[in-house]
Amino acid sequence: MAVLLVWVLPRHSVPAGLLNNLLEGLRTGASVQASWRRGRFPFPLETVYHLLQRLRRRLAAVRTALLSRCPPPHTTDRDPLRQTLEHLHCAFPSHPCAIEAFQYTFQLPWMG
Repeated sequence: MAVLLVWVLPRHSVPAGLLNNLLEGLRTGASVQASWRRGRFPFPLETVYHLLQRLRRRLAAVRTALLSRCPPPHTTDRDPLRQTLEHLHCAFPSHPCAIEAFQYTFQLPWMG
């Protein structure tokens, strides 16, 4: 039996809340670099790009899980990552950390 700690991203040194803050900046239209600067993250920008690349490879599994919670919202954004972030926000609108809510609800690690 395994226990999934929702504030942790398994096999990653970035806490879920910190990544959630970065992704929230991206969801609202900020660039990766602007979101990174605004959050004053304790790791280099290259780490953010690496995490986003890994997340992009995992989008199919994340979106499939989110579909069981709610249908995807209408969006004009063409970027699949931003579409997924909108869907995540729609699935967990009142939770302060949507990544933690995702991991708790589905018992799946956000980053695989």
